Amino acid sequence: MRESGVPDFPDPVRNGNGIEVSVPKGTDKAALTKAEEACRDKLPQGEADDQGGGVDSAKLADWTKCMRAQLPNFPDPTVSGNTITITLKGTGIKGEYEKARKSCESHAPGGSMRTVDGQ
Repeated sequence: MRESGVPDFPDPVRNGNGIEVSVPKGTDKAALTKAEEACRDKLPQGEADDQGGGVDSAKLADWTKCMRAQLPNFPDPTVSGNTITITLKGTGIKGEYEKARKSCESHAPGGSMRTVDGQ
C-alpha cells in the first residue's frame, strides 16, 4: 500500500480472529482506493472457515449488535471477501471504538477488519 501511493499506511494489527488496519484521518481517498485495487491480491485474509470464507454472517450480526449496545451510532460494516470495513467518519465514535471493540472481541466474526476514518 505504501509503495502504491499511500505512504502513511499503517501496519496491520492482529486482533481476535482477524487483522485490523486503521487508516489515518486525512488519507487521500482516491489514492487509497487506487492502492487497494493495486494490492487486492495481497490483502490479508482472515482465518477461513470450512467453506473457505473468513466472515461468519451470524457472528458479524452478533458482533455488530454488541458494538451498537455500547456505540448506538456504530455504522453498518461492509464485507468484501474476508475483509470487514468499518467507516468511522462522521459517526462521532472514533474515541470509544477501540474500547468497544475489545469488549466485543468474544463476538469477533472472523476475517480481516479495517477501520476507515479518513476523507
